[in-house]
Amino acid sequence: MTAVHATQRVSFVRGALVTATFVLLGGCSSTPPQAEPPAISWEQRFEYPVRFQRIIDEQLLVVGTSRHLFGLDPRTGRQLWRARNVSARSDDVIAVPGAGYLLVMDAAGGSFDDSDTHILAIDRFDGGMFWESARIPGKVQQAVIDPDAGRLYAVAVRSPHGDDAGALADLLPGKGIGAGFLREPQLLALDLQNGRTLWKRGFSEKVPLRPVGARVLDEKGDWQPERAFDLGLYREPFVAGDALCVSYTGLSCFSATDGTPRWRQSFHVNEDDTALTYSRAVLDGGAVYTSGEGRLQAFDMNNGELIWRSRRVNAIPELQESPDRFFLQLGGFFFNTEKEAWEWQGDFGAMAVDRRSDETLWTWDNADDAVTNLLLFSGRVWLADEDELLALGESDGKRISGVEHGLENPPVIAALNDRGQIVLVNGSEACAINPQGMEVLWRVRYAPPGPGGWERFSGSLLRFSGNVLRFTSTLVSYTSGLVPAAPGIPIAGAGVDIKLISTRRLVGNLTGRAGRRLSYQADSSEATNVARLAGDYQYFITQGETDERPALAMVELNTGRTERLLALPHSEPDLLIDDATGQIFQASGRGITALRLPRTR
Repeated sequence: MTAVHATQRVSFVRGALVTATFVLLGGCSSTPPQAEPPAISWEQRFEYPVRFQRIIDEQLLVVGTSRHLFGLDPRTGRQLWRARNVSARSDDVIAVPGAGYLLVMDAAGGSFDDSDTHILAIDRFDGGMFWESARIPGKVQQAVIDPDAGRLYAVAVRSPHGDDAGALADLLPGKGIGAGFLREPQLLALDLQNGRTLWKRGFSEKVPLRPVGARVLDEKGDWQPERAFDLGLYREPFVAGDALCVSYTGLSCFSATDGTPRWRQSFHVNEDDTALTYSRAVLDGGAVYTSGEGRLQAFDMNNGELIWRSRRVNAIPELQESPDRFFLQLGGFFFNTEKEAWEWQGDFGAMAVDRRSDETLWTWDNADDAVTNLLLFSGRVWLADEDELLALGESDGKRISGVEHGLENPPVIAALNDRGQIVLVNGSEACAINPQGMEVLWRVRYAPPGPGGWERFSGSLLRFSGNVLRFTSTLVSYTSGLVPAAPGIPIAGAGVDIKLISTRRLVGNLTGRAGRRLSYQADSSEATNVARLAGDYQYFITQGETDERPALAMVELNTGRTERLLALPHSEPDLLIDDATGQIFQASGRGITALRLPRTR
């Protein structure tokens, strides 16, 4: 087939234009839709500015203002309840499986609301109080629920704000000598029935924290050093039987019953200043596998003793598994905490390691300047680099075939759509490739908005739109990693600015504060070797040439058709997309506007 390139100008409201590039195959033609004015479902105004909005499920939209917390019916906007004087952010709200209440991390005092915390259990139906925990030392940064044990395990950090500049920061490049921000995590367990503190324990070591906001200029034009920090450099805690494990400066396990330390293996979990360059932990019988310092490592879960360690490569942000081996992704797209910018780093390729020993079965590190997550099917390892989609043999790692994908920027996601086609996605582009014939079926690109919040938002949409059921640290939001969660169960992501949520199969959100993530325990069996797209659409944010307001493009992932181009009513990047109710919620100032999400089927 011959690809026909066609650049279309799409009419935008009020005379503005949106530019989109479409690649059509076989001489077929398609006219992209015109941008539609928003169809407003409802609008709700509040007394104080909106701080965040969170979909819990199809019956509850939680809205936090600078003063109160509200529960709304997401279909009608009707106020269901109000919890007065609750100071919370989006990542401070979590739903408990099987319970009729929400957990809310309520903080008060100081500009950063991090001197101490109380956890509130609020009735999800009327906003009433079930219980309130005792004072928690510091701000809750991460938490995981174990519904079977009836416990919430939380990690708090005392006063995680300040200045990370070192000595001579004004004279030397970078942040000076001894730069960085260190705090000791505080671990604790709460009873989910009454909020009683079961145990609490300090981590006994200070760990580097990550800045979650840029420095700002004060009224005198000087840089204000005070800003917030969080635990976004590290993956969330996980429960393994009767042990609670954390990955701060290595892997450490505590008794989930009383918090007694069991064992600790210290090693670097991040490469230089790059976040989340190590893999999630995988449990297999009495062993736990994870990467660090460019090696895959196996530890005995009972005593922490090293079983084996693979040869050193570079960053290993993710691993896949088969009955007899692990397949390691080498390198990826990471957030550099020193530069506070995205960058590609690593050996770029894949490696297979025998899961019962340290034997490296094969290594392929010839990917060109980028690498996506790995897909395993049909006896092949699939990955994409800057130029091509590649197929390697599972048994020997030899290149079998490849095809140029034609994307202008390297893809960061590889996944399967419902037709078994491989879809590659980056912040402004997507394409589908037939894995049998190795031919590009369709390709679409939307020019992203200019610099600022919308530019970051556009690049972050790909991480949950279409809901790729994969958890790779190459898909780190610009400040944090994705959080494993059981499909269909809401998880809390974070913050104020950038949110995308779909309640169809997986609920998540991300933002500049996503490092303070709250999640449910998910065991390794939920991971899959084949990333499937859970949803029909990929959303792209684009912008008119003469209008600062953005538009939302809905690309159908099985056909590549742009089925809708929807003009958004506000310029602020505070957007929430809910596939389940078919609505878009956009916050602006003291109000929220709900738009009907047009569907063609």
